Amino acid sequence: MESEEPWPAINDQMQRMMVNGVRTWRGPGFRPHLIAGILGCSGPDEFYALCSRLEAKLDKRRHLTSLEWAQVLFITEVAFTSRVGGQGSQWFAVTGVTDLEALVTLRQLQRSLRNVVAIVDEAPFVRPDAWQARRKRG
Repeated sequence: MESEEPWPAINDQMQRMMVNGVRTWRGPGFRPHLIAGILGCSGPDEFYALCSRLEAKLDKRRHLTSLEWAQVLFITEVAFTSRVGGQGSQWFAVTGVTDLEALVTLRQLQRSLRNVVAIVDEAPFVRPDAWQARRKRG
């Protein structure tokens, strides 16, 4: 369940956005327990380890699986937009990237990673069996 490698479509600004997205979760006052369970992590420690692995791969533009691309995108989306679970209105103070620049870059990322997200969306391990069955019915 792999898609073609997205790196050729990812520019330096998009790479920085994703690195910021996974890196900012280490800061104080953020609520990793809210997102850890959604990503299948047993708790904040496992979530921090996931973010560290993803950050290392992003920094060096290493291969990511489709699931890892989807995790990076989701972590970045929450980090940028959510005040409850991420940085929200504090994004600029934390990263030095303006909201306008971040929003434009996030939209570029979403478009660039649309095929990866579509593959993960169909994966049986992403959604419970009951949800998959209901989706097929209708």
